[in-house]
Amino acid sequence: FAMFTPYAGIGHQWLSSDPKATTTLKEESFGQKKIFAGINVQFLLINLALEVDKTGDATSYSARAGVRF
Repeated sequence: FAMFTPYAGIGHQWLSSDPKATTTLKEESFGQKKIFAGINVQFLLINLALEVDKTGDATSYSARAGVRF
């Protein structure tokens, strides 16, 4: 009896930095779109989560396993 829970989301991340420890870096501010989707699979006490995330031009994939009760 496996239970599947899909999820997805979309958002925007903002970044503003003002480095003071060095003179070679300058202040910058920008935003990036974020899209993610995944699925949680629960089988008895074992939980498996698979996710794909795209933030700006970077795409990442993740898998997590755990015990949930």
